Amino acid sequence: EPDPRAFAVYQRRFADNPKVAVHNVALSDGRRQATFRLAENTVYSTLEAYADTQDDRFIRMGDECVVSVDCLDSFNLQADRYTTVVLKIDVQGHEVEALAGAIKTLPNVDMVLAELAFAGEYENKPPSFASACELLRDAGLFPAIFQCYGRELGPYAFERDVLFVRGDRLNQIYGWM
Repeated sequence: EPDPRAFAVYQRRFADNPKVAVHNVALSDGRRQATFRLAENTVYSTLEAYADTQDDRFIRMGDECVVSVDCLDSFNLQADRYTTVVLKIDVQGHEVEALAGAIKTLPNVDMVLAELAFAGEYENKPPSFASACELLRDAGLFPAIFQCYGRELGPYAFERDVLFVRGDRLNQIYGWM
């Protein structure tokens, strides 16, 4: 968690849980320092700049800070200890870079739940859905379930949580096995 406010909350929440390690770092495709944009509501904080098309009634930006950035592949994730490994990616416009930094990890993951953009939410960035699908397909993961947010902002998807599953689990999900 790169946002220092949310990181402090997670540190307190998981302080006594030896199964949880909280890291004050942003995920991307390499190691560096970067400018992190703090939103009033921490769930909208991001490494990316929101496009001018964003309605600031929903997202109010505040200060910026410098954060450490690293790739998921640099963490010692011991996926072989678990029956099912689920990776959740919610990085506000930085999905493709975060997945590119997990190329070695993805083959050990059974499912990925990623919030992906279908519209140009961020400055100078195409929507992330197509590129994320390509990276995940190359790792043997395929889109299976799309979350429905309703029609509050309109009938069109601008972002959705998408569940990707390993190819051999697709038939199980659909009840064909």
